[in-house]
Amino acid sequence: MNENAFRAWIETWPIWPLIRAFGFSAYVWLFLTVAAGMLASLPFVPGKLRGILNIVHRQGARWGLGFLLLHMLLLSLDPTMPFPWTAIVFPSFADARSAVYGLGIFAFYGLIIVMVTSGAVKVIGQAMMIATGLVALRSGVVWSRLAAMGNLGYDEGQKGRGKEGKIGGQNPRRRR
Repeated sequence: MNENAFRAWIETWPIWPLIRAFGFSAYVWLFLTVAAGMLASLPFVPGKLRGILNIVHRQGARWGLGFLLLHMLLLSLDPTMPFPWTAIVFPSFADARSAVYGLGIFAFYGLIIVMVTSGAVKVIGQAMMIATGLVALRSGVVWSRLAAMGNLGYDEGQKGRGKEGKIGGQNPRRRR
């Protein structure tokens, strides 16, 4: 399949709803990850429930990262307003709404740092892993919430209408 055929096939997808769905799914999984980790650390949680919460904590982070990577991939494949990889990975390369994009990118960095340190717990020690997790939790929650709030209402005023004014018209993020 050549590049033009691949692009034509991608353009048949509902890219914008998929980008939003993957981003929201990542946010929900990461919320469940943080909530399960915090609940598992409480002293009155029984052992069986703590084990289940730890599984949700670990697997939720993996699912959240997977949905986040799909969100980022589709941002780069969006035919109406594609993002170059530099703008997706480095906050200073995003040209429009860079503050909101930067917050999301920093939240992504926080997730990666936590996952790397939790995988390297035998090398860096449990105390360092917990300290890194707490710093990432505090900063990541703030960054991801600010990024989500910055994206709220972005389509407000568009009312689902494209450039032609028809329902289901062009992508509402398209530059005009």
